[in-house]
Amino acid sequence: MAEPTQDYDFATDATYDADAAANKIAPPTILREEGWERGEEPGAQHLNYIVNALGQWMDWTRAMFAATEDLDATPSRTIAIAGAAFNTGDLTAGPRWVTSADPRGQLTSVADSARAYLDLRPYLPHGAVLTRVRVLATPGAARGSGFRVLVGLASFVPDFATPAAPSGAALFGSDDGGAATITAIDSGALSVTISSTTAYILEVVGGNDGGAHNNDVLWGVQLTFSDPGPRSF
Repeated sequence: MAEPTQDYDFATDATYDADAAANKIAPPTILREEGWERGEEPGAQHLNYIVNALGQWMDWTRAMFAATEDLDATPSRTIAIAGAAFNTGDLTAGPRWVTSADPRGQLTSVADSARAYLDLRPYLPHGAVLTRVRVLATPGAARGSGFRVLVGLASFVPDFATPAAPSGAALFGSDDGGAATITAIDSGALSVTISSTTAYILEVVGGNDGGAHNNDVLWGVQLTFSDPGPRSF
């Protein structure tokens, strides 16, 4: 079925030209509950109000499907993901991050420069704009530059047409700033539009103590993004 093209705006003026009286009046509660009685003619101002309201809702609905309006304003969402959601597999070097009996879902590094990865795509709807990433971590020690807990985000686009290995692009990189207590490693302001055909891999690299490793704790990650609404998936 083709999209209708008829104009459904109605009673768009605020008053009647003849006497400047209001041409739309909200129906009273009893009329809204019972409707008009049999044989009763609808009041012009009440009927104008109802049809005008329907027209406004139809305008808004059409704009939603045309992607020109998003729930009046695109809402910002913030979600948290526990550290235990990260992929820590390393077949060549054995365990690098381990869980504990603590129910808070953190991971603890057991080797220098331990790497953990999290694919953000399942958490972000297509069309969303990722605006901030924060990783909550407790460094095992205060370290100098190049030896700290590192956080980076990169996007990868698999090439199924050629086929070829995914091409990648770095989106941000940061570190713990030399902290020795719990800290939020922050991406700062981002503007990354999420695509369902792209993977977004967040990498956390534990600190390097030259063999005498001081355990780092990865508590979780917080994502802030605009929510594109029900049109996208």
